[in-house]
Amino acid sequence: MKINKMLIAIPAMLAVVLSSCKDDDPTVGIDSSMPAPAEVSYDEMNSSSSSIGVYWDANAALKSGATSFTVQILKKKDVGGDAYDNTVSHTLQSSDSPYDASQFTGLTEGSKYFVRVRANYPRSVYSEWAYILSSYNVPAKVKVGTGVMHIDPNAKNGPEDVTVVPFFSDLNLKWEEDDTAESYVIYIDDQKVGETEELSYHVTGLDYNTSYSVSVASVYSDGSEVKADPEPTKTGNIQQITRNVGPTHLSVNWDDVSGGAGAGSRAYQVELSKEESMANPIYSIYCVDGQASTNGSFGSSSWYGKENGTNLLPPTSISFGQLEPATTYYFRVKTVGNYSFQGSKGTVTIKATNGESDFSPVITLRTEAEHTPAANEILYQGFDNITMQSDFINTAAGTTPYWSDKAIVSKQADTPNPWEGAWVVYPFANSHLLATWGMASTANYIDGQAKYKGQANRIAGDKSGSLKGWYIGDQVSPHQGYVKVGTSSNDGYYIATPALDSPLLSAEGTLCTFSFKGCPLMTDGRVVDIEVYRAATKTFEKVTSITMDSTLADGWTSSDYLCNYKWTTYSIDITLHPGDNVAVISTNKSRFAIDDIMIVKK
Repeated sequence: MKINKMLIAIPAMLAVVLSSCKDDDPTVGIDSSMPAPAEVSYDEMNSSSSSIGVYWDANAALKSGATSFTVQILKKKDVGGDAYDNTVSHTLQSSDSPYDASQFTGLTEGSKYFVRVRANYPRSVYSEWAYILSSYNVPAKVKVGTGVMHIDPNAKNGPEDVTVVPFFSDLNLKWEEDDTAESYVIYIDDQKVGETEELSYHVTGLDYNTSYSVSVASVYSDGSEVKADPEPTKTGNIQQITRNVGPTHLSVNWDDVSGGAGAGSRAYQVELSKEESMANPIYSIYCVDGQASTNGSFGSSSWYGKENGTNLLPPTSISFGQLEPATTYYFRVKTVGNYSFQGSKGTVTIKATNGESDFSPVITLRTEAEHTPAANEILYQGFDNITMQSDFINTAAGTTPYWSDKAIVSKQADTPNPWEGAWVVYPFANSHLLATWGMASTANYIDGQAKYKGQANRIAGDKSGSLKGWYIGDQVSPHQGYVKVGTSSNDGYYIATPALDSPLLSAEGTLCTFSFKGCPLMTDGRVVDIEVYRAATKTFEKVTSITMDSTLADGWTSSDYLCNYKWTTYSIDITLHPGDNVAVISTNKSRFAIDDIMIVKK
């Protein structure tokens, strides 16, 4: 053990590039007759968890005229000179003190290197390389923080600790080094797909939602192979969600292959196009907010569920709005390795735990056809012009226009496909009100009063498309083809039809069916009132109360809960007259989503 030398510490990130050899000069190059350094040894006293110390016997070389010594650490044995990142070398002059010992610092604990030394003579003549040897008398690897590895050179153990990280069309492999292997071969379903000398490999060209058997084999100097045990794996699935779909919006879900556990690490980029080649995408966006917050789009949410006091992570799903009816679209998704941008609320950064993937295979999605009025239809509202923000029913984050002033965004809402390339993805359940987006303004209710049910009235305007002229309470927000009504702090929020003016209605009264699709949100009250304003008598008439189906998934409670959002259609018969209107009103501090409001003559 060498303990009395003053060592020169050379950081591993620095390398002195040696002069290249001149092959046509017989006095230049390796001369095996010239003495090499002897007894090259691991210096345990001057090694640590981040360094390797080495010393050697220089006497014979010095007596033969050696002027310096070059010492190197290498990832691979018998490479010449500086082999990119595999070799770190430096040269000690014979006049240096010491000239027969050195230390490499700044290394990573657990990394493995060969260590070798040569003597340099005048006229660029070199000795053979001399290595630290193992107990098997062959060049040994030195493990940082551990020391010399005494490995049987004839051992054939195969790779160990193979890890597979699947994505959609690709997967990442890594494994622990087999110290006697020359290289590694990768097999998918027993078919060779690649070979490498590294300890990782990226497999491409896979199908999504498909099971595979993945194997890694060590290849030895005699050409033989030893395979690690096969690793079963499955690539992620992608599918359209159809619990809530309409003529101008659609939603898509994919398996979370990011490896992340929070908003910043569940990192994705998505694209939607009308072309299968994915040229000219309508949306090409990172799944982050940036307008209302610096959050990624897939963080935990109490709107989805809670267990043991902790909010649950919703699925990785997204809704696209402001699309064209009865149209085929094409979608793909990828994880994002590391991306940052400056949003209006500060710097936004997303970084998938499993790293960046390739784009998934392209899948097909489709919007529904537009609503076709029936002959007996008096009124229909499908909210198809206000498709933005998140989607409760599909438990999906939602594409949302990104301008500094939200009040001017909604000028786009009454056009079939207002793509301008400026979007964010609001996390699940995040939303702003219709009035905030400039889609509704303060106005009197149908009876001429400023408030209805104690709440300030709004009336939907031009920017709300087909919703124009409808009455809404203050707490109504636009979502993907429907609206959300109410808060958990008060009652009396509502959505109400304009004064009815269909020729199917008679002054004597016409028996009608009033229906809507509804879904209570969270675990709040589930009761809504149906009330009619009678134009002839200028009075209000409560028709009925409706208790909507619970959103709690089976086996959950109001404290530990999982929300299973889905539409249910509710209907009642009402006699209506020209000039009447119908309101759906929150009670018991209920919050609810509502869509497809319809009145038909019976």
